[in-house]
Amino acid sequence: MPWPRELGRIGALAERRAADARRRAGQALDRAVEREDQADTLRQHGDEQLQLAELDEMHGISRETLFTRLRAVAIARAHHLECQLRAERLQDEAEDARDQALDLQQQAGTHQSRARRLQSVQAQLRKTQRRALLRRQEREIEEEIACR
Repeated sequence: MPWPRELGRIGALAERRAADARRRAGQALDRAVEREDQADTLRQHGDEQLQLAELDEMHGISRETLFTRLRAVAIARAHHLECQLRAERLQDEAEDARDQALDLQQQAGTHQSRARRLQSVQAQLRKTQRRALLRRQEREIEEEIACR
């Protein structure tokens, strides 16, 4: 009877799919952590650049020096804003990766549950087949004894 073997193959396939989903979930979580780290680094870099460019009180500077300093502060603020925007995008990617990891973990659970159910059914079928085989052998033995 090939059906129990097919159940075994399907169960093994479900287990492989569960393992694959767990592996991909781990990769998604790694991506999420990486994106969050990159976002934090960008935020820190932007803050540092902005602090370095801040104007201190300067007395007696020329107009040209003042405009150069103001231009540097404006560029630093723009860089800070750009870093913040990229950090937000990275944070969104990290959240998406975490959501994907959660979905993949749920899929892995579903596949694992399916594999366990198939293994249970396969074990019951084997048990039934063994009982039927034993009954058949007992009947054959009884028939041989009765024929003697």
